[in-house]
Amino acid sequence: MLVDLLLAEQYNMSVMYQEAKLPLAKEDRSNCAHCGESCRDNALSNKAGEIFCCQGCRTVHDILSENGMLDFYGMDERAGQRQSEQHRDDYEWLEITSLADRYVQYRDERHCRVSLKLPAIHCLSCVWLLENLNRLLPGITSVRVNFARKEATILFDEQQSKLSEIARMLANIGYPPRFKENDSKVSSTDRPLIYRIGLAGFAFGNIMLLSLPEYFGLGVDGSAAFFEPFVGYLMLVLSLPVFFYAGDYYWRGAWQGLQQKELSLDVPITIGMAALFLRSAYEIFSQTGAGYLDSLAGLVFFLLLGRWFQSITYDRLSFDRDHKDYFPVAAQKLLANGDVRPLAVEEIQAGTKLLVRPGQLIPADGILFSGEALPIDYSFVTGEARAQFRSAGDQLYAGGRATKTALKIEVTRPAAESYLLQLWREKPDESKKDQLLPSRRLSRNFTVIVLVIALFTFVFWFNTDTGRAFQAATAVLIIACPCALALALPFAYGSMMRRMGKAGFFLRSAGVLTRLEKIDTYVFDKTGTLASVKTPERIRLLVEDNDKESLSVLLAMSLQSDHPRSIGIATALKKRGIEATEIPGVQEIPGAGLICQASGKSYRIGNAAFCQVTDHPGSATYGSCNGQLLVVLERDDTGPDASTTKMLESIQKEKLHLLSGDDPEGNESWRTHFKQDQLFFQQSPFDKEDYLEKLNAAGHQVLMTGDGLNDTGALRTASVGLAVTEDLSRFSPASDGIALSSKLHLLPDIVAAAGRLPLIMKLAYGMALLYNLIGLSFAVTGNLSPVVAAILMPISSISVVIFAVVATWFAARGFTK
Repeated sequence: MLVDLLLAEQYNMSVMYQEAKLPLAKEDRSNCAHCGESCRDNALSNKAGEIFCCQGCRTVHDILSENGMLDFYGMDERAGQRQSEQHRDDYEWLEITSLADRYVQYRDERHCRVSLKLPAIHCLSCVWLLENLNRLLPGITSVRVNFARKEATILFDEQQSKLSEIARMLANIGYPPRFKENDSKVSSTDRPLIYRIGLAGFAFGNIMLLSLPEYFGLGVDGSAAFFEPFVGYLMLVLSLPVFFYAGDYYWRGAWQGLQQKELSLDVPITIGMAALFLRSAYEIFSQTGAGYLDSLAGLVFFLLLGRWFQSITYDRLSFDRDHKDYFPVAAQKLLANGDVRPLAVEEIQAGTKLLVRPGQLIPADGILFSGEALPIDYSFVTGEARAQFRSAGDQLYAGGRATKTALKIEVTRPAAESYLLQLWREKPDESKKDQLLPSRRLSRNFTVIVLVIALFTFVFWFNTDTGRAFQAATAVLIIACPCALALALPFAYGSMMRRMGKAGFFLRSAGVLTRLEKIDTYVFDKTGTLASVKTPERIRLLVEDNDKESLSVLLAMSLQSDHPRSIGIATALKKRGIEATEIPGVQEIPGAGLICQASGKSYRIGNAAFCQVTDHPGSATYGSCNGQLLVVLERDDTGPDASTTKMLESIQKEKLHLLSGDDPEGNESWRTHFKQDQLFFQQSPFDKEDYLEKLNAAGHQVLMTGDGLNDTGALRTASVGLAVTEDLSRFSPASDGIALSSKLHLLPDIVAAAGRLPLIMKLAYGMALLYNLIGLSFAVTGNLSPVVAAILMPISSISVVIFAVVATWFAARGFTK
């Protein structure tokens, strides 16, 4: 395989390039062309004259060069990771199927999906390289990188590549996977940070105690003067662990940033720390002063304390900490009598029997225990819209979707709700571009400005007051911080998402909010959306109650669909004491109904055309057997309820459109709420999608709300597609969000709240800039000590974050009352 050839080539080149270890002249030594680190005596060169610090870096460079991927260095010249030696047998254990299966999320005849932890991911260049991994190794279909979690989800063809080969390739280009048995949450307490805070606090208190004579201007005379220099030396010793150990968070952050040619936020802080330490050491050794070691220790102590307080505050406010707090996905548990009841995903255990209706996602891995050649749509996982057929006894994976027939599965591995949500959120849609404001460039430019201001401040004060020059420049470096600018956006949008979630509106990502802000057109489906499933219904039986065989089949069919009309038939039949019977697979035809062959008879549930009914006009739902009408489910046209009427009246009539699959008869009450040329009945799923495309072509920003059953195309076509459901036993992969039907009347308030977010962001940025202007004005005049600056810096970022969260609370009051 290619990986083995590459490793063999690495060995051959290693031997060949031993002759390339030229004794470079000192002036010719340079940084490694791959990782950017300084090359030492054992530097290697290639034919192009490029220098490498080790054989591993040179090999990775050659691999990228041979595959036309040198753009990796164009994005960031020091993006590469320094290589360590890897052994060919490091990942051979992954060739044991039982061990590799622990990390497999999905597998079929062609595809395998795994999620690997890659701790070496550190910059956007890493993301680019990993997402182009298919150019290095055949068989890789796609790679999606979660930068925050340092994880890569890889979909590949097992007939061309093995998981062990992928792991080996990742290791050889500098991203060795970290495999672990479980992914349990770690404690939120950062023990190393706590230790550093304790050490800095101890040193700060003792240095202040030793500095008391200096504070109060108490002179030392006589024999006590002999010990005065030793007090300074003692303070210097106490400051050493503060400077080198407690402050290493900032030293490491600054060094890593400089290696990547980035001026990170840690650079000005470390310059300030170094200035205080070096100035203090000079004064103590030269006996010209007591130095500023108390300021240094206090600076580090309060910086670390602020860091710890920030982590606690952000953890409490975090909108992405635990999805199940506001995204309670449910499944349908199959009972022994054939009935079903909702079951929360986190309650699913091995051995649980589930019914997955057409359109629903398989919530957990399991075994199909009923049916033959049942179609399953795994495009949610693989990206390929190709039905796969499974029969009783076959393995099913979470994330697949039942299409035409309900699935009965027995769970083999407990469900992972976060995995389902990850699938939904990572589903790409190139036609919808989410634009959030960049903060990385803002932070980098801000750091440059701060360094320039600090330099001019130091130069200005140096001739008149050297001590003030150090203090003022250090205060400038500490007080100015763009953290608030960088944090305002994710917390404002995240907080709004969480509030919407608690109100019954669940959005795919924060980027959906940027499109929701611009909505100017509303398109509604009727049944299951504006017209609740709980609208009063009447069922008429055209056969005797004792014909339980036919009614039992119809009940069993209706239980295998979650269409509102199917639910209505099931509810009505169960009230009459009918019990479901075992039936073969039920096929669901979108926009038409259900069909089943049982005991040599053809049963149908659906609309009039599907059941070939001509003498029963209106929007009723019918059940038939061999063309004979058995059941009629009629819905009282009471029109929209009070909350729906209020919602429709709050939106300008010109912005409202209704697309319904029902017949126009019996729906007269809806005509008063919509313009006649924007009210359409008997619309097929394709008609709805075409209508949405026309609105898009006219330049409208469209919000489509549908039941997610027959509206998949329309939801995907709209600027924002909102799937409306009575509960969360399903969510449509095509939708950008999900809304509980009981909360749909809040939709105008949801859109209005999203529209207020740009103003909130402007105010948050204004607060952050105002803080920096006021802080810098005090710092450059020398009226702000570094210790006070260290206290104010975390307070500023926390205050802006709290403002963003509180402001979104006020903006969301319309739907959170």
